Amino acid sequence: MNVGNLVKAAIAKAEADAAKVKAALLKAMSELDNVVMPEAAVIEPAVAQLAGQITPGGTAIVNTAYGVLETIAKYLDTAGAAAEANLTNVGLDSTLIQQTKALIPAIKAAKAAA
Repeated sequence: MNVGNLVKAAIAKAEADAAKVKAALLKAMSELDNVVMPEAAVIEPAVAQLAGQITPGGTAIVNTAYGVLETIAKYLDTAGAAAEANLTNVGLDSTLIQQTKALIPAIKAAKAAA
C-alpha cells in the first residue's frame, strides 16, 4: 500500500467517524424531552456549524435532516393515521414514525419559541 492510499484510508476513516459523531449528536438531541426541545431548536445552527467542521457537507446534512423531520412531523400531525399508513407503505420504519409522532409537541414548541 502506498502513502497516497494510506492517506485516503485515514481520511475516509476520519470522515466515517465524524459522521458517527454527528449522528450521535442529532440522535441525542431528538431524544430530549419536551422541556429541552425548544432549546435544541435554538442551538441547531451551532450543531449544523459543528457538523460542517467535522465532515464536508455536514451543515447541509443537518439542515436537511431537521427540515425532513419537521415536514414528516407536520404531515403526521395534519393527516393522522392516513399519513402514518402512507409513510409505512413507502418504507419508513414504524419506530421512526412513532418517534417522530412523539416529537410533534416539542417541534411545535420549538417553532413557537423561534
